[in-house]
Amino acid sequence: MRKPLDILKEESSILGNHNRKYLLAIDSYLDCLKARLEEKGKVDQVHFWHYATDPKSEMSSALDVGRDEREKLNFLGCYYALQYLHMNLSFINVLKLVSSPNNLEIYKVFMKNIGNNFRSLTASYMDNLLRLLLPENERLEFFIASVGTRADQDDIDIGIVDDGSQNRKYLNCAIGRMAKEMMKFACSIHFHLSEHISESTYSASIPEYRTVLDKAIGDFIIISEILGAKRIIGSSELFDKFYKEISQRYFFRGNEHNKFNEGFIRGITGEVKSLIIRPLARKKINPKDDALRIIKGILSAKKTLFNIHETNSWDIIDKLKEKDNFRLSYYSELERALSFFEIFRYIYQLLVVQEEEIRINETGMFDNLATVARFLGYEDVGVLRASDHLLVHYYEYVKMVRRVIPGMIEDIEYHLRKNSVFVEIFSQEKEGSSIERAEKNLALRFMKTFRFFKGTTYWEDILDTLNSDRTLLKNYTSDLNSLTEQQKYSVIKRYIDWINYDLYSLIKLIIMIAESGNENIPLFGLFNRMFLESMMKTSEITKRLTNIFLCYRKLIYNYLSILDNEGLEYFNSCLSDKFLDKELVKERQTLRYLTKLFKKTSAYFRRFMDRAVDIYPESIRYIQETHRLKEIARGILGEVKSLEGFKAKKKVLGEYYDIEFLRVGLETLEGASVEKTNAAFSEFCDNYINILVDICKDEIEKEYGEKVFTGDLLAIFAAGGHAREQAFNDDYDLIVILDSKDEKIRELSTRVIALMNTEITKRGTIPHYRFAEYFGNYVVLMKEICTLFKKERESGFIEKSQVLGSRMVVGSEKFRKNFEKKVIHPYIFDKRDMYIKDMINEIHSRQEEAQKDTNLSNNIKEGVGGLRDIEMLILIYKAKYGIREPINARIFDTLIKLEPNHKKEIEFLRKGFNYLKNLRDVYRLTVAANDSIDFDSLDANRKNLFRDFEKTRNGVYKTIKKLLKELS
Repeated sequence: MRKPLDILKEESSILGNHNRKYLLAIDSYLDCLKARLEEKGKVDQVHFWHYATDPKSEMSSALDVGRDEREKLNFLGCYYALQYLHMNLSFINVLKLVSSPNNLEIYKVFMKNIGNNFRSLTASYMDNLLRLLLPENERLEFFIASVGTRADQDDIDIGIVDDGSQNRKYLNCAIGRMAKEMMKFACSIHFHLSEHISESTYSASIPEYRTVLDKAIGDFIIISEILGAKRIIGSSELFDKFYKEISQRYFFRGNEHNKFNEGFIRGITGEVKSLIIRPLARKKINPKDDALRIIKGILSAKKTLFNIHETNSWDIIDKLKEKDNFRLSYYSELERALSFFEIFRYIYQLLVVQEEEIRINETGMFDNLATVARFLGYEDVGVLRASDHLLVHYYEYVKMVRRVIPGMIEDIEYHLRKNSVFVEIFSQEKEGSSIERAEKNLALRFMKTFRFFKGTTYWEDILDTLNSDRTLLKNYTSDLNSLTEQQKYSVIKRYIDWINYDLYSLIKLIIMIAESGNENIPLFGLFNRMFLESMMKTSEITKRLTNIFLCYRKLIYNYLSILDNEGLEYFNSCLSDKFLDKELVKERQTLRYLTKLFKKTSAYFRRFMDRAVDIYPESIRYIQETHRLKEIARGILGEVKSLEGFKAKKKVLGEYYDIEFLRVGLETLEGASVEKTNAAFSEFCDNYINILVDICKDEIEKEYGEKVFTGDLLAIFAAGGHAREQAFNDDYDLIVILDSKDEKIRELSTRVIALMNTEITKRGTIPHYRFAEYFGNYVVLMKEICTLFKKERESGFIEKSQVLGSRMVVGSEKFRKNFEKKVIHPYIFDKRDMYIKDMINEIHSRQEEAQKDTNLSNNIKEGVGGLRDIEMLILIYKAKYGIREPINARIFDTLIKLEPNHKKEIEFLRKGFNYLKNLRDVYRLTVAANDSIDFDSLDANRKNLFRDFEKTRNGVYKTIKKLLKELS
C-alpha cells in the first residue's frame, strides 16, 4: 500500500514547478513534526493528509511541540506547506467534476471559496508566526489587513496599522522576520500601503496616515488598497477606527465636502481609461493588465459613488446591480468576465508558473495552455485545439470588458460635472455671479485647488468644459496673461510639474490655448516651450510619448500641427531614446516620420492630410504603409453603394477621395516616379467623378420624379492637367457636352452638374467648366461647339487646344467616336495646318513675353522651356498626326514611332517633362501650391533637387526651338 506522502507527491505532480518548495519543506520537517506531536500526545490534533477545517488551531499545536524557535518555525512552515497543497488539490479535484466553459457562475463561487480558504490559511500562519516572534510584553495594538485579491497566491499585499506607541520597533522587527519565513515556506509579502506612509517601518499609525493623505490625493492605487482593506489578524477595534477615519473619507457624501472622493475617482478612472485604450499585445496575454485591473478599478470607483462597503469584487457587483440597475446588463457582463479571468489566472499560475505575462508564441506555451484549457472543460474540435477555443474566449471577454467600461466612465464623468470641487470655481466665473472670492484670478484659483489632485490623470470633464465654454477659456487665458512674467512662468511650471503624470491632459490643454485666439499665441509659445524643455528632462520620455501616440494618435497629430519647425525639431529629439520596448519600436518610427512630415510638407498637402485624418484617424498609423491606405480607400469606396441617402453617399465618396489624395501624396514624397504618381492620381479622380455623376443623377431623378435618360447623348471630358493625367492640380477643368436638342435633358443634366460642382469644391479643388462662358450653361451642346469653331477667330486655337487635349472621363464609346467625327476631325485635324501655324506663333509669342517678365523666370509651368511649352509642342504633333492619346508619359513612345528621326530630341523632352513635373509635384507638397519657385525658401536637400532646373529648361527651350523650325 502506498504511503500518504507518496500519494501527495504524485497528485502534486500536476502542479507547476514552483510548488516543489512545499514538497521540499514537507520532506525536510514532516517526520520530526510527527515525532514531536507523538511525544506530546497531540498527533491526533493535526491533520496531515487532508485539508483542515481549523488550520489556526492545528498550527498552534504544531508550534507548541517545537523545542526551540528554529524548530517551531520549521514546523509552522511544514504544516503550512501541507495544508497549502491539500487546499489547492482539493479544489482541483472539485473543478474536474464541474469544469465547462459555460460554468462561470460555478467558477465565481469556486474562486470566492478558494480566496477565503487561502486567506484563512495565511492568516493562521501569520498569527502563529507573530505569536512566536512577538512576545506579550513587547506587543501593542495593531492589525494586519489584506489589501489585494484574496485568491492571489503568488504574493500577499498587506497593510499594517498600529497605535503609534513605542513598541512599534518590536512589531516591525517581528514583521521583518515573519516576511522572511513566509518567503521561505509560503509566498512573498508586499507592504505597498505602509511604504507609502512610512519609509522606515512596516507599519504606520492612523495619525500618520492622516498627515500624509490630508495634503494630496497621492498614489490612487494606495487609496484603492485602503478601500479594499480586509482585516486578517489583529485588533478589530483599531481596524474599525481606521475604516471610519481614513477609508470612509473616500466615499461620496452627497452635498458634503468630497475632494478625497474626487481625487480617488480622477486617479483610478484615468488608470482604467489608459488600460482600455492600450492596444493588446500581439504575442502575449496578461489577464491582470488586459482585464482584471480594469474591472477592479472601475468597481472601486463605482463602489465609492454608491457607498458600497464590500471588498470582494463579486460582492461589489451584486450591490451595484441593486443600486445602479440602469447599468444592470453591464454589471452582468463584467461579472462573467471577472469569473473567467480569475479562474483562468488561478489555474494557469497553479499548474504552470506564477507569472502574469503569458508569451503565447514561446515554445511549449500551447502545451501549457492546453493543460489549462482541459481543466476548464475545453476540448479539441476538428482541427481546432482546446487551447485555441480558450484563447478565443479570452479575447472575447477582453473585448467585452473594453466595450462596457466606456459607458461606466461616462457615468463617472457625468458625476464629476455635477459634483466636482471645480464646479464651484467655474460657477463663480458665470456672468452675474454674486459669489465673493478671495482670489480673483481664475488661473491661480484653479491652480490652488488643483494642488491637492497632483498625480491624478482623469481631467476630461474639466478640459471639455473649458473647450466648450469659450468664455470660460477666455477668462482663464486672460487671467493667466494678466500675471507678471515671473508669476506666469511660476504658474505654468507648476501646471507642467503636476500634470507631467498625465501627458494627455497637458498636451490637450496646450492645443486648446493655441487654438483660443491670436492674442494667446505668446502664451502658447511660453507654455509649449516650457513643456518641451520639461520633456527633455523626463525619464523614459520616448516611451511615454510613444505610448501616448499609440493610444491617442489624433491628439499627437493635432499637437504636431500647431508646432513650428523649431518645436518639431525639439519634439523629435525627445524620441531618440534607443532603449525601447520592441512593441513600441514601430510606433516610434511612425511618430518620427509624422514629425518629419509636418516639418517638410506644405500647407497645401497638410490641408488634405488634415481632412484624411479627421475622416479616419487610424490613417495616421499607416503613413508609412500606403498599401494599407489603399485598402482603406477601397473599403470606403465599397461602402458607398450600400449607404442610404444621397448626402451620406456623397460624404463617404469624398472621404475616399481624401484618403487617396493622402496616399498618392505620401508616395510622391517618398520618391515615386511621375508616371506612377500621375496614374494613381488619375485613377482615383476618375473613379470619384464617375461615381459622383451616378449619385447626383439619381438624386436629381428622385427630386424630379422622372428618369434622366442621357444614354449616348452626354459625356464629361477632363481638360487641362486632369486630361493630361497629371496629379496635384489646383483646379478641375471639365467640358460637359450634350449631343441633343432636348431642353429637358439639358436642364436635368445641368442640375446634375451643379450638384457635382458643390461636391468637387468641398475637396478643395475649384471646378472650371470650359465653354460655359460662351453659352451660359455648364452643359454645352455639341452643336454649339461646332458653331463656335466655324467662326474664324484669332484666339480660336485656344478652345481647340482644350478639346484636342481633352480626355473623356464619363461617356460611351459611341459618344467619343461621334465627338471626334463631328468636332475634332472637321475643325482640328482637317485644318491642322492652320492650327499648327497658330500654335507655333503662340509659342514664340509666349516665350518672348516670358523672357521679359521676371515673375516667370522661375516658373515651372509658364516660364520659357517649362511644362506649357512641352505640352503645346505635343498638341502640335497630335494635330499633325491625328492623335487622340492624352498628353502623358506614354505619348512620347508614340511620337518616337512617328518621328524616328527626332528620337533623341523626343527622349530629351520626355526626361525634361518628367523632371519638371516631378519638381512641380514635390514643390507643391513640400513648399507651396505655386508654380513659381522661391529658391530662398528651399533647404539644402530641396535645393539639391532643383540644381538642374535652369539647365533642363534651357535644354527644353533649345530642343523645342529646333523642332518648331522644322515644323514651320
